[in-house]
Amino acid sequence: MNRAGVLAAIAAAGLPPAVAAYLAAFAAGRAPSQLRRDLKRAPAEVAGGLAALLRQAAAVLARPPESVLFETGFCPNNLAPERLEAAMAELRAAVFLAAEGFQEIRLLPPCKSRSADLAARRGAAAYAFEVRRVGEGAALPALAGKCRDKLRQAAVSRKRGGLTHCGVILVTGAGGFGPLARAPRQEAAAAGVYAAAGSPARAHVCLLAGGLCGVWPAW
Repeated sequence: MNRAGVLAAIAAAGLPPAVAAYLAAFAAGRAPSQLRRDLKRAPAEVAGGLAALLRQAAAVLARPPESVLFETGFCPNNLAPERLEAAMAELRAAVFLAAEGFQEIRLLPPCKSRSADLAARRGAAAYAFEVRRVGEGAALPALAGKCRDKLRQAAVSRKRGGLTHCGVILVTGAGGFGPLARAPRQEAAAAGVYAAAGSPARAHVCLLAGGLCGVWPAW
């Protein structure tokens, strides 16, 4: 779609003004980005999906929709595609955890030392979660390496916060806005990543891929 059409779709999506302004500037960028390509191909779908994600995440996190994206540590002056996609992945992860029965879900403030992105509670268990966006089609060794590093960070936050469990949420691809459904393929992939990462105790691997998800081991 031409630029005027993309801007019109963004304006009509019901996004908070600061996010709409950012997305309009992002659409004009030139750095390679699947999310930008999707936005230009189907602007109403992507902009509308982002607006819905902000509303859902705001409700889960008890934060205002106009600020929840930026409360991930995302800077509105940073037009690098990976930064927007990483922030969206954190919000997607928060919505996923709510659907999985977690409560008291909150963003952990960014800090100079390594720390987890989200904290949440499920029954008597208190969790620290690291979120990592990964490219579609990433091979198991690459996923396992990223997961191993992120699990270490989550474990540090678990100990520092006096929590009982930790986990890594791997979000593949550039977006994905609709509801998630458990799928055997994603469950098996999460189990493979968990085993390759050393099968750490009191830890979980979650894989979100489009509208499908998997968790290993079970909560």
